[in-house]
Amino acid sequence: MKYLALIIFLPFVAISQDYVDIDLSDILEEKKTTTIIDKTKGEAFKGLPEVIFLMDEDYPPYMYVDKEKKIRGLYPSMIKEISFRAGIKPKFEALRWDKAVEEAKKGNKGLIGVYKSKMRENFFEFSEPFYDEIMRIYVLKGKGFPYEQISDLRFKTIGWKKGFSYGSRMDKARKLNYFKVIEKKSLEELFDDLAAGKTNCLVIDEISALRVQLKHKSAQKAKHLELPLAEIPVYVVFSKHSKQKKMIEKVNKALLELQLEQGFSKMINSFIRDAIH
Repeated sequence: MKYLALIIFLPFVAISQDYVDIDLSDILEEKKTTTIIDKTKGEAFKGLPEVIFLMDEDYPPYMYVDKEKKIRGLYPSMIKEISFRAGIKPKFEALRWDKAVEEAKKGNKGLIGVYKSKMRENFFEFSEPFYDEIMRIYVLKGKGFPYEQISDLRFKTIGWKKGFSYGSRMDKARKLNYFKVIEKKSLEELFDDLAAGKTNCLVIDEISALRVQLKHKSAQKAKHLELPLAEIPVYVVFSKHSKQKKMIEKVNKALLELQLEQGFSKMINSFIRDAIH
């Protein structure tokens, strides 16, 4: 899956402001992708069995509910393409992330956009990863600090999106009180806390941060440290209690088909272009 991330993170060239360092020129010139689902005008899933997928209601641009209460984001779009090839009809239910995780533990509903951790592996069956998020550490301009490994975050106060896991190593460091955490429900709130001096840094993926920085003033005061925190794969999961291993196998087979078709590449580029507009 690492090549998916490389499609996005092309050779870095600064544009607009110094907090934006992704070369978007080729992506912006590319024509909008028409997917199989678009071409069928909603008829692709007719007669297929329905499967409910839970998702975060507020993690733009990956998965969220817009002002008109419509499901939006890259992950629902990717899951639609996967579902079509897996022979299922996806239905999305958006909840606050921590509630979505708890809901998924209890029943037969899938959960999309999940980071893997040892704790979650106790509860969930994981698909193959379908996307990689590049996690970065954001600080106020002029208030950076040396960072090479997680131990360099010791004694810092970190902004953390409520209900999120940033991988087993970060979860373990948090549990051992290497750093203090202040949780917020939205990325805007995280950047507001950083600008107000309530936190030393925050952790978020690069594309989500870019979207907020183009629209939110306090976010424009921040920049990321040079070294990424991690490249974190995201997955589709089902509760182990639901005994959905066959469904996971279908998802994995469909995912492989899309990779071979390079179907996600153009979709991801379209997503980046739309996310910054």
